[in-house]
This record gives sequence, C-alpha cells and structure tokens, in this order.
Amino acid sequence: GKNLICFTRLADAILNANEVLRRPPRAITASDSIEVIAKSILESVLPQDAQDVVRGLFIRDMVDLDTARFGYSDYLVWCGLPITPMDPLLYDHAIHYPDVDDENTWISDEEGKDLSGYEIAARIDFSILMLQRAWNAPWTPQSHVSFSTQHKAAMKTLATVAWKYGMPNEISLRVNAFLPRSWWPDDRKQCWCHDCLLLSLSTSLRDKVTTREASPSQPTPMHQDVPQQLPA
Repeated sequence: GKNLICFTRLADAILNANEVLRRPPRAITASDSIEVIAKSILESVLPQDAQDVVRGLFIRDMVDLDTARFGYSDYLVWCGLPITPMDPLLYDHAIHYPDVDDENTWISDEEGKDLSGYEIAARIDFSILMLQRAWNAPWTPQSHVSFSTQHKAAMKTLATVAWKYGMPNEISLRVNAFLPRSWWPDDRKQCWCHDCLLLSLSTSLRDKVTTREASPSQPTPMHQDVPQQLPA
C-alpha cells in the first residue's frame, strides 16, 4: 500500500513513547514456539548495529527513495525508534521524499490521492512542528522514556524519596510535570555539520570494531539498552 504521512506520527513518539517505541526482545526459553520467537524478534527494536548502518546510508544520501519507497522519518516511525527534534536528519527534506518537481507515485493523502512534492513538503514540515510542540509539553508517564537519561534518573530519585516518606504517587506525578527538559543536559545533542555527523558515525563504528577485536570471546549485545518505564 501507499505511504500516508500522518501529521502526528512524529509527535506520537514523544507523547506516547512508552507504547510507540520498541523494546529489546525478551529472553527466549526452550518452551517457546517458533511463532512466539519470530513475533518477539519482529516486534523488538532494531539492533544498534543495523541502526548505525541505516543512519549512515541516509547521511551519505545513498538511499534511493523512489526504489525504497520510504524516507528517513518513515524508517524511524515504522521501526519504533526514538525520535527527537535534536536529530538534524529530520530537517533534511531530501531524505524524506523525492524532489518536489518529481512525480510522486507512493505517497498519498487520506483519500488515496497522490500528493505533489510541495504538499508532501508541507506535511513533513507540519509533522516536525507537532514534534517540537510535543517535545516541550509537560512530562507524563506516557512520555517518560523520551526524556534524557539524567532527567529520568532525577524523576526516579524523586519517586523513591516520595515513597520512602509515604507520599502519594499523585504528588510525584504532579511535581514531575513541572520539571522542564532544559533543566538537565541531554546526551543526544550533536553537531549538525554534515562532516561532524559522518565523523561521529565512523568513530562509533571504529570503536565497536576495536572493542570486539580486543575481546573476541565476549558476546556483543545486539540491542541498545532502552530505559524502562518509571515505576509507580
């Protein structure tokens, strides 16, 4: 079927992060059937190695959108990957959809009508505006995993202190909503220079290779750690 650009699909990765973002696969047991194992793998987050490779292809503009029939934002949404307005690739129109002057045959509107390049650009831009709005919205339990590591650690500390002193959970939830993202540093910030993006990716890949060559007997985690939901 054709791709439909929903205005809120990027914002949903923030407002409903606990449901939208995928988790690492659960541990497989000997009693699991092939169907259960396959479902666990298909519904889990992509291995970090695969994420790095695909991101590198988009950074180097090596993805033929007409052939692939999807763009960078489609890839993030369909794979349930974290989405933040700090990702510079989100603002590069060339990796989201074909050139505005090219004929579009794979992106349609709600009625199944092919969108023009300018209509696609407008939808992408509006979805990014919705993402920015969601990013600045108050904290909620549903958006918890979209916050920075330091921010989540602070909220966990507050929840622990509140529990220790017998305070109702509702008080912690109300306090958390008044704590903006800007109070804690976010390690997802990065330089937007194209050369810096390439350097960061290549450095990460070289570090992985060096680590694996130094410890060939140690199994390498296939999936990145995904922070768990704040306990009630």
